[in-house]
Amino acid sequence: MSERLSIDEQMCATKARHHMKMYMKDKPHKWGYKLYVLCGDMGFAHKFQIYSGQENDPKFRRDGEPDIGASGNVVIRLSREIPRNQNYKLYFDRYYSSLNLSVYLFQQGIQCAGTIQRNRIPNCKSEMTKS
Repeated sequence: MSERLSIDEQMCATKARHHMKMYMKDKPHKWGYKLYVLCGDMGFAHKFQIYSGQENDPKFRRDGEPDIGASGNVVIRLSREIPRNQNYKLYFDRYYSSLNLSVYLFQQGIQCAGTIQRNRIPNCKSEMTKS
């Protein structure tokens, strides 16, 4: 597993008829199965999870894992295999980012980077000023 990793979603294109098939307008292949993928910096997929709509069910969380929300829980599940306290870096986009997730990954010994939206910071009272 490479030291720099990223998590994102991917469409697995298909013409099959199945209830898990989804439509995502912004993807090149609009119909298919939605996958959450943990990839290395060379493009190798180390782990993936098929979206089923049941990802936030408590039975899929291990003891000691917090409930951070649907997108944060995906990151927690995919990062289970990342070695702890060995300088691994995990990147993800704003869909997954939250302050609680960053704190949890820091406690687990995984460095992370992502853009956190203002609406995902609890008790944030600051306002943006336009110049």
